[in-house]
Amino acid sequence: MSEAEVARAIGLLKSQPPAEDIKRCLLLLSEEKSLSLESAAVIVKYVVPIFPSLPRDIQKELIKVFGCHFTLVTHTMNLIDMVQKNPEVSIYKAFLMQALSENSSALSNYLGRSQSPSEIQILKSAFFGSKILSRLGSGVDIVAYVEVLRGQIEYIFEYHHSLNQKMYAEFLVALLSLHEGLCLDLVFRDVALRNADRFQKFLQVLLSASVLCRNRLFRSLLKYLDIVISSESAHSAYNLLRSIGPVDIQYDLLIDLKNPLLSVILVHTMSEKQKLSHYRYLMGFFRRGNSTEDLATCFLLAIIFEHLPSEVRQSISSDNMFLDAVTARLSSQHAVVRERTMFLAKQVTNGGLEYESDFEIVIPDFTAPETDTIAFDLLQKTPDSENDSLEPLEGNANIARVLDLTLSKNQSDEEGFTIVFLKDLVREFEQEEKNKSDRIYLLKATVRLVRQKKDFILEIESYSSQLLTMICVLNNSFEEPQFQEWKINALVSIIVVVPEKITELIQILFGQELSLQQRITILSVMSLAARELRGIDDAFIVKPQTDFPTERLPWDSPNKPISGETPRSIEASNSHTVWRSRKLDKAAKGNTAPVNRFQRVAPKFFYPLAHGWLNGIDMGVYDEMFKKHYLSTMQLILSAAQPHYEFSSMYALMCSVIEDAIKNGLPLDDLDLAKLSELSKGAADH
Repeated sequence: MSEAEVARAIGLLKSQPPAEDIKRCLLLLSEEKSLSLESAAVIVKYVVPIFPSLPRDIQKELIKVFGCHFTLVTHTMNLIDMVQKNPEVSIYKAFLMQALSENSSALSNYLGRSQSPSEIQILKSAFFGSKILSRLGSGVDIVAYVEVLRGQIEYIFEYHHSLNQKMYAEFLVALLSLHEGLCLDLVFRDVALRNADRFQKFLQVLLSASVLCRNRLFRSLLKYLDIVISSESAHSAYNLLRSIGPVDIQYDLLIDLKNPLLSVILVHTMSEKQKLSHYRYLMGFFRRGNSTEDLATCFLLAIIFEHLPSEVRQSISSDNMFLDAVTARLSSQHAVVRERTMFLAKQVTNGGLEYESDFEIVIPDFTAPETDTIAFDLLQKTPDSENDSLEPLEGNANIARVLDLTLSKNQSDEEGFTIVFLKDLVREFEQEEKNKSDRIYLLKATVRLVRQKKDFILEIESYSSQLLTMICVLNNSFEEPQFQEWKINALVSIIVVVPEKITELIQILFGQELSLQQRITILSVMSLAARELRGIDDAFIVKPQTDFPTERLPWDSPNKPISGETPRSIEASNSHTVWRSRKLDKAAKGNTAPVNRFQRVAPKFFYPLAHGWLNGIDMGVYDEMFKKHYLSTMQLILSAAQPHYEFSSMYALMCSVIEDAIKNGLPLDDLDLAKLSELSKGAADH
């Protein structure tokens, strides 16, 4: 094909020729090995606008040419930008979408004509970034666009003989980053796990990928399996994971899994060395005891111990790290923490430890299959929720009841004394040691009265300062059960009703002689109060429902379980504790957006803590433990503060605090740093 023929074809297309001439010109130009910029510009400018009016056979020819030359895509996107406000822009958008939908080989063709890594990067950003999608605009939703990408990826997996170049892994990672919720099914159910041939090509992608891309793809694979795995597909999932080969499975990856059966399978695939490595890492979380991830931590430890040889378990029972953690946890005020601890202690001693309890961490049964068969059809359907529990289970529902915090309908204590006014409550606190008053009763009364009288703000303001001081310095000298929980609830109630009193609470924190436990309690109160003011519901906090003045005092509903700040809540069910999503409860309450009362007072919570840190804190032997709790409190407050016009300033100050902590050798968790990094997006918006 000569340059003169190309020039004649270009000139003819500019002159609005008949349909047959357009077809001949397209056939001629399609023979160009690399479509010139001029040819591409003419096709996009003169042929694409009349696409809806062309006969179907010419439409197909135009789409065929379009699917062979990426230059046409870039020209179409540029023209969409130029005529964005003109009516004809809809024609270009519709054509771009239709051309890519009907030609699933387009991306494959573009890759075949790419000459350099930079051209491949342009393709990646166009298809899997936001370039094409943003040009299509609101007329095309993400679901429809993902369907287009599915066709392109399926074609590559079906017709490319080898996928052992890094770019394929980068494409899949970019696709998952576009919208992981939608693309998990696309990448794994529709493509990689469709059949044995597709899976072999996926293994090629993994083997040729960079370490970063390989880890990302493996994480995404586990997220997919976390949803679809069941007892029926367990053996296939095990064989599939084994065929991938050795993988460095990180703790945060395991802790995020919601399907206990998948956790068991993953531990089953580990070597003994890997299991012991995870055991040592988990000990750092196990020792804390009050972590929101304590259930998941203990569940993983139980699986690891279950799959270690008897003699190795026995050696762990005398390991100082394990013994120190057990000792620390047995002093916990939470019964469930002590029960989990003793269950694991019995496990590592191979039942040699005598401790009578019917508490049990339930581990799903799984044995390695005798064959290496993978039934791919079983990995493409979601398990029946009635037959496959997706949450870790613990035996003995009594644990949930032990941890209930409830306000009785009976307003009086055992001696019949009733507190109705805050002044009487203050007097009782002042004389509690002399009168040997029940401290738990006084703390419950504080929660009840303060929340009941939230509309009588003058009365609360008059006595809240005294109550804050007296409650903050209270010690559990009589070792009363649930003392700490009710103390926190009482203080949170005061701060939530009169948030301005946070300045006085901070003065108590920094200005009074307090024990470590008292200071940590104040920090916990600040974070919990901030979250409630922001509209976040923590099950730990008792919020009695009032019908005042129809009912003189409010009563809460029974059986409100205490739990840490976790995405799951405890529900008593026959003989075991079932963990289920709180979203089910939220859905039942309707979609009313919570009121954000924290925005007005957020700086009063955050800045004093930040400046207090930068001025220097020294808690002696307990310095590291206190500072970690301090940083966690600041992070929770900062998270609750979003959105706020001073958020970027608060975030910058938080970064300064983190830098100071690192500079002074304070070990920080990667998860905490990751959460802080997430908040940076909010700072960028302000």
